Formats: sequence, C-alpha cells, structure tokens
Amino acid sequence: MEAITREQPRSAVNLSVTGISVPHHLLAADLIARGFWAASTGKYDRIVLLSPDHFNRSRLPLATTRRNFRTVFGLLENDLAATDPLLEAGDLFEDSDLFEAEHGISALLPFVKHFFPSAKIVPIAISSRSTRADWDRAVTVLEKMIGPRVLVVQSTDYSHYRPLSVAVQRDQETLNIIAANDADAVERLIQVSHMDSKAAQYLQTRLQSGALRSHGVVVANRNSEAYGTSGLST
Repeated sequence: MEAITREQPRSAVNLSVTGISVPHHLLAADLIARGFWAASTGKYDRIVLLSPDHFNRSRLPLATTRRNFRTVFGLLENDLAATDPLLEAGDLFEDSDLFEAEHGISALLPFVKHFFPSAKIVPIAISSRSTRADWDRAVTVLEKMIGPRVLVVQSTDYSHYRPLSVAVQRDQETLNIIAANDADAVERLIQVSHMDSKAAQYLQTRLQSGALRSHGVVVANRNSEAYGTSGLST
C-alpha cells in the first residue's frame, strides 16, 4: 500500500491505456504502482494477466485456472466467460493449480484488486518451453476476448543475472524493440538475459498492435542496482 500511495500522480491521469507491462519483483513495487496508476482512470471489466510459468509446472504451452483469488483488498473473481473458452483449446491451455505458487501472478493481484475492484481476472502463465507457433495460436484465441474495456497486464522482469553494464545493454536492446513495436524481434531475444518471458512480451506486442490498435510508451525502467543490490548480478 505504501508504494501505491507514494507513486500517486500529483495531477489526475487521463490516458487511454489498453495495456501495461510491469515487474513482478516486489523490490520494484514503486514501478508496479506507477504502471497501474497510468491505467487507473480506465474503465475495465476484464484484466488479462500474462506471466511466465517460473517453475515449469504447466505440461502445456500455456496455463490458466477457473479459481478466484483472495487478496489483501478482497476477493478477485475469475472471469469464467474468458477462462472457459481458453480451456476449450485443450492442447494449448492447461487447467492448472500452479497459480498457488506463481509469484508472477500473485505479486500483482493486490494491485489489480485495488485499482480495478469491479474487474474480473484472466490469469495466464506461459511455459518457457512454448514456441512461436504456440504464441501465435494464443494470440488468435485471446483476440476474441479483447475489447475496449479490457486491460492486458504483462508481468515481466527484464534483464536477469548479468553485471550492471551488460544488463543496461540488454535492456536497451529490449527498449528499442518495444519502441519499434516489433513482435518478430522479440523472438530473437535471449531468455533470461533480456527478460524472463519472451512469450509474454510477444503476446502483449501482438495484441496491442493488432486487436487493440495501440503501441508502447516507456514510462520508466530501472535495474535492481538502483535499489541497493549488487551490480555484479542484477
């Protein structure tokens, strides 16, 4: 809650936001809060949350669930009108219990509930074993549930386990691709040197440039070294 209060803009935010990309490492809770504040004036019924499957628990390329989630701000309801159709693609989406321990999802749920208390959640975890063909199939399925009252939240931590000088270079390469809105270039990035989920970045880029007719703007980026951690493995 402290980060949410601290990052509240001094003047009213009046942006038309169709998606945000925020970290899930709570060391950077201020950046998470800033991302949600950017979308805070939007009217959303559905939040699609894209996360890596950190612990490789999904047997299929992607996973979701029909369960609801309890947060410190109350119950966050599952959007069954969206998760049911995802699970009908039975060779692409698994009905999984991995969400009990997936911090890429759990770290962001309180922010979702606080900022959009009436919205329902569509949680999606993406396997590191998934392929470009899987991502393209997922885009086709997800486009059917995307509309003006949907926010796509990409849960992604960027450059991992590199010295600061290398991490800054990797992050700049990613920033260039985001600025160019180049989904094809996302596939060529190195996981986890550039980010922990190329798939989430790809899906976000495709959905924003396609169904949502939008493009990315970088509000802020920061490395763990800025929070006082070692610059040797950021």
